[in-house]
Amino acid sequence: MGLASPTTDALTLAPDTVEPLAPPPPGVWRRLISNPLAAGSLAILTFIVLCAVFAPIIAPQGFAAQDLKHRLEPPSAAHLFGTDDLGRDILSRLIYGARISLSVAVSVELFVVGIGLTVGLIAGYRGGWLDTLLMRITDVMLAFPDVLLAILLLGTLGTAASSPAASMTLVIVALGVTGWPPLARLVRGQVLSLRKREFVEAARSLGATDGRIILKHILPNLLSPILVAVTVDAAGVILA
Repeated sequence: MGLASPTTDALTLAPDTVEPLAPPPPGVWRRLISNPLAAGSLAILTFIVLCAVFAPIIAPQGFAAQDLKHRLEPPSAAHLFGTDDLGRDILSRLIYGARISLSVAVSVELFVVGIGLTVGLIAGYRGGWLDTLLMRITDVMLAFPDVLLAILLLGTLGTAASSPAASMTLVIVALGVTGWPPLARLVRGQVLSLRKREFVEAARSLGATDGRIILKHILPNLLSPILVAVTVDAAGVILA
């Protein structure tokens, strides 16, 4: 007795229950421009950077150009922001000053990231006595106001500056040397958390070296908090 072949009526077709794929998440640029506050901040920052870069073209007068006949003038068509006690155009000095402020801020933050990231990575990843030693040094640095330490360093080493460029270099070094401890503690805390995560343990079990784990798994996850900390600290550097 042979088996009866199934008929079409006996077959129940599964309904099409596959849901459509969700659209991909918006990129960083789309999220940035969709946020009015972030987009406005980016526009202002871009404007300041462009003014600093093209200062010789934009500024109505030279940085140090003096006109003693027009001292302490109020804002006018010739001097939009007025003049100072030496007859220098205040708007021109602001535009050129943006160059110095941005240059110092970027240089100091590179210095801070170089030291703070290194100290935080070593302390958080290695742990043990090395972590204790580095964090005690960091605590000692944090016990003193960074601006006060920077002034102390400038007062001690300032006599060695023989030119404006040398003086500016000393300012950058002083602010960088005294500004890394907060970033070091931030990085250490993040590394202590990341080194126990599953993807790090999986990479270690597969034979990945410490250097590869740090470069491929830990550093990429540190970029966001470091970027936020550097952005906030850069404003303080400019004010200092």
